[in-house]
Amino acid sequence: MDLDHLFFDKNKPLRQSHKNLPHWDQDSKLQMITFHLADSLPKKSLEEVKKRRKELAQNKFNTEETKIRRYHLNNYVDRMADAGYGECIFRNKGICDIMENSILYFDEVRYNIHAYVIMPNHVHILLEIYEGESVEKIYDSIKRHVTTNINKYLGTKKKRLPTEPYDRLVRNEEHYLAAITYIYKNMESGGVRMNNFTRYGKGKIDQ
Repeated sequence: MDLDHLFFDKNKPLRQSHKNLPHWDQDSKLQMITFHLADSLPKKSLEEVKKRRKELAQNKFNTEETKIRRYHLNNYVDRMADAGYGECIFRNKGICDIMENSILYFDEVRYNIHAYVIMPNHVHILLEIYEGESVEKIYDSIKRHVTTNINKYLGTKKKRLPTEPYDRLVRNEEHYLAAITYIYKNMESGGVRMNNFTRYGKGKIDQ
């Protein structure tokens, strides 16, 4: 499987956008996307994340320091999510089905999924985004479907997912394999459901 054409290409146009988080898109490239349930971080931790994001958005640091700080911030968010804070509603099979169906609905239409794992309170997806699509449009579609159907399932009216996800363009095969490994490690450390469509790994795992 030759994946080189799916990796970030510094010689091709790069679309950038920024709300609370920076986002980069390139047509027909691989992205690792992570998003959490709205209640997956304690209030104190959420305030700390907002503070650090604001500092990064103000460009107070040089490029290398910004990369390092963003890396540590992403790790911090992952550690907090892995701690299992909040309702962790993806442990409920019916709700996990809603999440999985939302991920798979546009597979091979707007994007091509390589692997994903659904944790009790967050999700990681490795996917190739088709030309003309973007992380923002794909995530907004998933978010609407998930929020509407989970609230219908539970009889509630809650914000279920944050405004935007974390995303990162896959740079090379080493980065790609690291993403696959990361997804498997998440499943082993308490994941609810996983699927891998690549030659690396075993396929669907459902606890």
